[in-house]
Amino acid sequence: MVSSRARGATQLDFRFAAAAASCVAYGAGLAAWHEGTQLLSRYGREWTDYRDQVRAWLPRIRPYPGLPPADLHVAATCERCDAVGRWFVRRRPVSLRIQPAERHPGGLRRMTYERADGLRTQGVAAFAHAAQHLHLGWALLGWVLLLPGVGWFAQLCADAFGAGPARPRATGPAET
Repeated sequence: MVSSRARGATQLDFRFAAAAASCVAYGAGLAAWHEGTQLLSRYGREWTDYRDQVRAWLPRIRPYPGLPPADLHVAATCERCDAVGRWFVRRRPVSLRIQPAERHPGGLRRMTYERADGLRTQGVAAFAHAAQHLHLGWALLGWVLLLPGVGWFAQLCADAFGAGPARPRATGPAET
């Protein structure tokens, strides 16, 4: 004989499964159709190009090739900093250029990430944003580093271990 408690658990599981199935059906059906129509009318060809490259519901391992271009400025005259820059280059970032900080007109004191839309971050936050140009795993780490408190603590630790602000040594005249 099945107890009323076991029967209640079975009913609860069935209700949960039915609710989950209806949510997925709504998201994959009606909402996707409605949002897709709105995005197509707003962005046109850009939206269809994006949809051709990015599957619904499944994350990409490598970043979307249409990611807005950005620059990561790293001091080439600093051994530790240059190693970070080479580390990024070896991972073949998407839409990210590694630039020597010595040639930046703003006189940088930390690794700096800049995007054309005006986003500019430094230090650990620069690393976190640049990691989004590498791989889903590194992007996840970057997102965690951008959380309030986590990023501040990581920057404090980096500064304590010698990665604090510094002026890059001057190099020869800029090449034209």
